[in-house]
Amino acid sequence: MSLKLILYIAFLVAIASAKSYRGFRIPLFDTRIVGGNEARQGQYPWQVSLQWGWLFGYSHFCGGAILSDQWIITAGHCVLAVPSYGDFIVKAGKHDLKLVESTEQSIAVERTFVHEKYTGDVAPYDIALLKLAKPLKLGSVVQPINLPSAPSNTPTGNVTLTGWGSTSRTNTPIMPNKLQTVDLPLINLTICKQAIEKLTGPSPLHETNICTGPLTGGFSACSSFDIYDKNIKCFMSTLRDCAKYKELRVGPYDIALMQVERPFELNLFVSTVSLPYPDTIPVGDAMLTGWGSIGRSQAHESPENLQAAILPIINYQLCNKMIAKSLKPKEKNPLHPTNVCTGPLDGSLAACKGDSGGPLVTKNGFGEAEVVGIVSWGLFPCGRKNAPSVYTRVSAFITWIAIIMLNYS
Repeated sequence: MSLKLILYIAFLVAIASAKSYRGFRIPLFDTRIVGGNEARQGQYPWQVSLQWGWLFGYSHFCGGAILSDQWIITAGHCVLAVPSYGDFIVKAGKHDLKLVESTEQSIAVERTFVHEKYTGDVAPYDIALLKLAKPLKLGSVVQPINLPSAPSNTPTGNVTLTGWGSTSRTNTPIMPNKLQTVDLPLINLTICKQAIEKLTGPSPLHETNICTGPLTGGFSACSSFDIYDKNIKCFMSTLRDCAKYKELRVGPYDIALMQVERPFELNLFVSTVSLPYPDTIPVGDAMLTGWGSIGRSQAHESPENLQAAILPIINYQLCNKMIAKSLKPKEKNPLHPTNVCTGPLDGSLAACKGDSGGPLVTKNGFGEAEVVGIVSWGLFPCGRKNAPSVYTRVSAFITWIAIIMLNYS
């Protein structure tokens, strides 16, 4: 099926006109398990993966626990993050999110119940119940967990945290495919409040919360949120630094969507480009077009006419190695798994200043032009030997693109 953008936008608008939507938080929040270990398969049979899907399959965004064959307990903010379109499902019996496992069960969520006192974001009463459309089949790898016996009892000692949250200690998430686990000590609420106030000032901590340490660092779980609003009609994809009009450091997620004031008139000279399927890795040759500098020195030489070049896509490991060799000692390699790189490494061709935000295009199986990359950054001066050109890999952001386009249509 073609992903031709004009048809894609028409499909989004058709759905939008048939349903009403509420504002929501896109699940970009990075709940983390830092410093933990991979769990054994079936070790925590009450753990479930909350997933949302629309057009291109399902994506994990939160965890939960089985209370009975038809009820799941989770966080309120997870439920508020779910769009009112698409499919909201629970997957039980999961270990590796990237695999279709013989133990897994996928059941749609029939109804959600967010605590009536929860106000959203970082706040007390962040709890929700999910009722499944049909019962789970309970067994050795799908089992409920008990609720505390006495409401007034405050838990003490050590606890176990499980989930598929980011394992990164930086702002760049590293999402594990396999279920992670870590044992954490519960800490006194007063101590917890003092520690939070030292970091952030006034604390949102509430008497209905509990906290885990250790306060020495090493292990943690945390969340942050991104909120998106509505109302855009016509889009172009581009680079974030082009949209912001200010200097930005080299980094991942270098992608943006732009609204044009009115629709283009499509014709032989103005056409749309196809999007790739999610998470595909481009290979072979690709075409770069743009008005970027054609000079090989630090002087900027802008061409008057549109330039084009056929470039070989190089694998991520080779690209990472070449960039690492060019860095100074202790400099961090900014290459990220959501990047894609091109050569050639002989220095004959490269993207350059002025090409930023432009498309790297291949031909898909339908014979259509498909945008697989967006010019992001490279080593200066342009066209150095063993200096790859680096792009944002579009296939890593298909769900993000789809959600933004739908909510702003």
